Amino acid sequence: MEASFQYMIDIGGNKKEGNVLATSTYDAVLFLRSRFPDGRILSLRKEWLKSLKIMLTKSGTMKESDGADLARKYSLFFNAGLDPLDTTRILKKGMRKSGKIARLTTIEKSLEQASPFWRSLQDAGFPKDMIPLIRTGEANASMPQILMSVSGLLEQRSKVMSDIRKNLLSPIFSITMVMLSLYTLVFWIIPGFSETFQDLPGIHIPRWEQALYGADAWVVKHDFFVFSLFALLVSTSGLLMTIDSVRKTVVRFIRRFFPPLDDLLRLKIGYRFVVGYRINESAGLSPVEAISSMTIGSSGEESVIYRHIERSIRERQTTLSEAIRRSGAFPDNLPEWLDPAERNARLGEEMGRIEMVYHEMIREKIEFFKGSIKPVTTILVGGLVLFGFAAMWIPLFGMIENLMTGGVAIQH
Repeated sequence: MEASFQYMIDIGGNKKEGNVLATSTYDAVLFLRSRFPDGRILSLRKEWLKSLKIMLTKSGTMKESDGADLARKYSLFFNAGLDPLDTTRILKKGMRKSGKIARLTTIEKSLEQASPFWRSLQDAGFPKDMIPLIRTGEANASMPQILMSVSGLLEQRSKVMSDIRKNLLSPIFSITMVMLSLYTLVFWIIPGFSETFQDLPGIHIPRWEQALYGADAWVVKHDFFVFSLFALLVSTSGLLMTIDSVRKTVVRFIRRFFPPLDDLLRLKIGYRFVVGYRINESAGLSPVEAISSMTIGSSGEESVIYRHIERSIRERQTTLSEAIRRSGAFPDNLPEWLDPAERNARLGEEMGRIEMVYHEMIREKIEFFKGSIKPVTTILVGGLVLFGFAAMWIPLFGMIENLMTGGVAIQH
């Protein structure tokens, strides 16, 4: 499937723009280099990168979870009386992730060219097996109901795939990487480092390695260098596997014992919530619809919080301020500010004022971190980096000295 890639070329100070059809970014770049050998591709230009992202989304299928969120949000806005083009433009304003913005821009451009809504979704990489259903809904003027059905189907499919990854693929991958990491740590990194520190430039070679390569010094040296790099990569991969689970525990620990960071994180969540809600309310959505539609631009902790608030309003029939208070994720003053505004039907106006206040509070918190926390973290991180470089370069210096002297220390 060919995709259209926009480009910008600088030829002697004269910029030239255009499009090229190719099956990949690599093919497009090769074409441009052959066509304009004296030109320079301005890959750092924001306009070029933005256009490239938009075009790239046409050749990729979006995830089921993204498709479910998008269908659900369009359904809510259609129920509020907006047309597809206006809905797309409003959704773009509340979006933060560049990939989702690129897909919405693709839909917007397609709708501006008078394409039907189902065609625009197809251009943006919406799951293809759902397009016929959406096309039928558009023909029968039953789009909101059809889109909610599509959202439910995609969400269910996403959960099934997620369960498969969690229960089958992830453990297999994790166990494999951990075993490789332990192997490289026990048989290569620890023996190599300990021998290097004890007797530079000695290099520890396991017995099976001696039996495999014999006394061929060049092969042994080459193998040690390549395998050491492999050991670093594998060990790093094994470490990265646990980062996501460890990160949540660390964040919870820091937020509990370091209140300034907890305040900053809560302010950021509150600020993003206020901005997203204000945009959705301006489109005429009710509180529960506005919060439901915000899930498309959120992920992780924010997505959980939004769904918690939505359930509180829908199932417990609580007010927005009470639902926010129940979530416990926002600064304590947010529900207090919203209570009178919600009673007086001036929620949107109050949201705009809170947005400016939060913005200023976040700026002050960041300045505090720069002045007091950043020097400490810089020293710690710098020390870790220096230690890492020392641990990596000392064995390398030993190997270089071996190469220069023509010998290698092989222990028996």
